[in-house]
Amino acid sequence: MPLTEDFDVPSLQTRQPPTDTTWNLLTGLNVEIEFHGVVADAGIVDDVTFDGLVLWLKQNGVTLRRIVEKVPGVRVHVL
Repeated sequence: MPLTEDFDVPSLQTRQPPTDTTWNLLTGLNVEIEFHGVVADAGIVDDVTFDGLVLWLKQNGVTLRRIVEKVPGVRVHVL
């Protein structure tokens, strides 16, 4: 699914459908990480590996950055 330019003013009531495209396009976007249908984390994508299989999620709080691997069951929703 291609990303569009509608992400400038995200709605708090709805979220974008899961992103099945390369994660390289997500750098700088606010996302929610879903694992087997359950929201596991949220934050801003800080960086993505060259191959698009790993991203670093920037968060507020005690954990400042978390690594997320693109494996079966993991989906990303752009907020």
